[in-house]
Amino acid sequence: MKSFHLTPAKGTFIALLCSIIPFAPANAQDQPSGAAVPKKLTPTVPVDARWIVHYEDALKKATEEHKDLLLLFTAPDWIPLCQAFDDKILNQSAFLDPIVANFIPVRLEFPRFRIQSDQEKKQNEILMRVYRVSGFPALILSDEKGRPYAVTGFQPMSPKSYVEGIVQFRTTRARRDTAFAEAGALTGIERAKKLASGIPDLPGNLAARFYRKEMEEVIRLDDTDATGKRASFQTLIADVDYATKMSELGNLQNWDAMIALTDAHIARQKLTGGSLQNALLNKAGLLDKKGDVAGQRRTLEEILAAGESTTTAQKAKLLLKRLDAATKP
Repeated sequence: MKSFHLTPAKGTFIALLCSIIPFAPANAQDQPSGAAVPKKLTPTVPVDARWIVHYEDALKKATEEHKDLLLLFTAPDWIPLCQAFDDKILNQSAFLDPIVANFIPVRLEFPRFRIQSDQEKKQNEILMRVYRVSGFPALILSDEKGRPYAVTGFQPMSPKSYVEGIVQFRTTRARRDTAFAEAGALTGIERAKKLASGIPDLPGNLAARFYRKEMEEVIRLDDTDATGKRASFQTLIADVDYATKMSELGNLQNWDAMIALTDAHIARQKLTGGSLQNALLNKAGLLDKKGDVAGQRRTLEEILAAGESTTTAQKAKLLLKRLDAATKP
């Protein structure tokens, strides 16, 4: 029998709580930059009633039934890919019938046209930030405590094949749990190796948000980097600390302090590639808040200098065009 594999979602770190900065929107979608204004979409398949919309209820149910959580972040009333995911896979019995045997399916919507209660909207926005979701649709698998172990999204395949991929992802959780349990009987570098092997490979700094305790222990025990993970764990933890501080300063609208913190973070962590570009995109947004057009331009050009083939670089190109249009005599 042919083996099907869903592709885990990968991505570079986006440190900021993205709603603060207009250049890195929290409700970023999987559509080309500069796309037309979204239009209301009408689903062809109704949402199955087995999807739960209240996270706390889902956690309680998962604990009672000893099941994992399947968290869907979606916006089907304005993003075609989300609607296709709904219609072709998520609300098909061939998908949900086997899924509900092992998961509590949780549906977290971000509508443009559908009326949503303030409570549900606030809950979903918080969870979007907790799980570092920056695009829709996103599907996150977690244990009954909400600790994620895999992230994926829409892929064109049958509902049955998609379920098979989800089941394969559960081996990541099994590997995590086994490694953490075995680490309990070990000490020193052997314990560090076992802990490191159990930490899931998640996009951005998501792993550091949910597995920081294990990462910090690996760092403490592995002073020679025998695991090969020490430096990457230190970087991910630094990313989380940066994001936390940026959020605090953002609540105070202290743009100057946020710019200074971003510059210091870039220098201290010696950021390159996508991580550097995303940090610079945050900085460009802050300069926009200050009305510093020249600073924005320089920062966006720095993004392009770091590489022009990334999604962040494409955003920078679009923003530079907008700046040119706005400042054209």
